Amino acid sequence: MFFLAVCLSFFPPSSKFQSLLEKYVLLQTNGDADTPEVPISIYAKVCQKRLEKILQTGPKKGLKKPTFEEIELSKVQKNRNKRYS
Repeated sequence: MFFLAVCLSFFPPSSKFQSLLEKYVLLQTNGDADTPEVPISIYAKVCQKRLEKILQTGPKKGLKKPTFEEIELSKVQKNRNKRYS
């Protein structure tokens, strides 16, 4: 889920994959898959928020790849969401 959360900061799912992804993420928010080491439901909630946002804003403009700094910032934002969720 961590990798998915980072990817959803930059790339929307295809229209065919979107509904499957939404269902999968929703299933993971209930906490059944959580372990003390890996709180899947927290990552799933971050994924939900990022999925909603990327579907509204669309992909990053142009052919430019995300920079290392943008990816690192995405990780920090995920951790910030985790603390305040």
